[in-house]
Amino acid sequence: MNTRTKSRWGMAAALCGVALLAACEGENLFDMQANPNLAPRVEVFAPDFVYAGDTVSVSLTATAALNVQRISVEIRGAVTKDTLITTAAAPSVNALVKVATPTVLPANMLLINAQVTDVSGRLSRAVSDTVLLLIN
Repeated sequence: MNTRTKSRWGMAAALCGVALLAACEGENLFDMQANPNLAPRVEVFAPDFVYAGDTVSVSLTATAALNVQRISVEIRGAVTKDTLITTAAAPSVNALVKVATPTVLPANMLLINAQVTDVSGRLSRAVSDTVLLLIN
């Protein structure tokens, strides 16, 4: 190799090094607070419909790489109910919330919203499900 070729290889290596260092600045996958793969998650499972006067069972599954601390559940519509489920720190938590529906319906559905908080205070995205209420 001549001197000019060595110089070009040296310059290319220096540019790659600068690019790699720049990529390490700011938020990245090694930052526990900024990594989107570590964000807590919640799933809500509820029936599509129930009859007026029946009890609705809402199943929740919460996961967090930094351990689940609490699950908050808001129910609106024919029933208004807020529930806060606090847990011993664990990476995965299953919970069941039961809601009795009235026999005389002020609304024809329930909107269920759930959100998880991990032990570091990070919130999951809010997840919703809807239950249609039918009259016998």
